[in-house]
Amino acid sequence: MTAAPLDKILLYIEPNERGLESARYAVALARRYAGDLHVVSVVNEQALEDLLRARIFLKEEGIDLQRDLEEDGKRYLAFVEKLAREKDLHVSTELLRGVVHREVVAKAKEVGPVC
Repeated sequence: MTAAPLDKILLYIEPNERGLESARYAVALARRYAGDLHVVSVVNEQALEDLLRARIFLKEEGIDLQRDLEEDGKRYLAFVEKLAREKDLHVSTELLRGVVHREVVAKAKEVGPVC
């Protein structure tokens, strides 16, 4: 049995307005093609380390910023999960930490062939 062209969709969501817009499109695509929706948000720890090294802020401020980024990521993931469940879609969400492109590629490999 061959898989549908869009049976899995992996969405990387940034915690901003464009991220919400991409989430709406991903939910619509998943609903249209009855696909599983996998959503990740990534706390960019490399960027935080770079800012600390450049002395943009103190370590304590970096910890606060990391906590804020984690909370934003969780909030946006919860929004997408709610949106998907309202459309009776199977959705998984995960907050990752690390370098964004590495984490997204690793998740794509874990999930398997995705759109």
